[in-house]
Amino acid sequence: GHSEKLAEDVALMRDLGANAYRFSIAWDRLFPRAGMAQADAVAVAFYDKLFAELKKHEIEPSVTLFHFSSPAWFFEAKDGKRGWERSDAIEHFSRFVSFVVNRWGKDVKVWCTLNEPMVYIYSGYMQGIFPPLEKRPDEKAVAPVMEALLNAHAAAYRVIKDNAAKNRTQVLVGVTQHTREFAPYRNHAILDRIIAGKVEQAFIWDFTDAIHTGVLKVTNTDIEKPIEGLKGTQDYIG
Repeated sequence: GHSEKLAEDVALMRDLGANAYRFSIAWDRLFPRAGMAQADAVAVAFYDKLFAELKKHEIEPSVTLFHFSSPAWFFEAKDGKRGWERSDAIEHFSRFVSFVVNRWGKDVKVWCTLNEPMVYIYSGYMQGIFPPLEKRPDEKAVAPVMEALLNAHAAAYRVIKDNAAKNRTQVLVGVTQHTREFAPYRNHAILDRIIAGKVEQAFIWDFTDAIHTGVLKVTNTDIEKPIEGLKGTQDYIG
């Protein structure tokens, strides 16, 4: 696996002519058990070696902080809520982000806070094929998860930018979005065209617009919620 062949894998990247490598630092790998005071030493050593190998081969690291995986303990219920809807979710995520940024931030110029958040929400909370395997009925039912992820992004943005200011370095922080065309089933049918437009708005633009404006507006609902510290926390869209 990659863990055993890390040095060879990075050397292959260089041989292929790659000048950058986008990868995730896994929250569940660093903090696999609840209440850990320190990050897992084996996981830290793996990422230390990865950064060292990338530097040796002059390959720029581009780091993602949430690419769908989270610790199992994060989905244990707290006050009847699990995962991102827990009252302490942002606190836990921020602690993970702070560790990552303080340990490796000096080597990273491009950060992705969240990978394809609407894919995660749709697959995990509506289609039920990703953990937590839920099948909520509509956009309104997943709005609390959208809000939590937007808060997680804003918190991570602040941690990264504060660290960069301390180190006097320039960084870019954004999210990656899964963008695709939603074509009407029958282009001549006005209702089909309206529906396709609404699906595109919900899947691509609700989340993206919220980061731009600081207000979460959820398609097909009356939800219009300002989120503190969110507006403008987007240096790029991946």
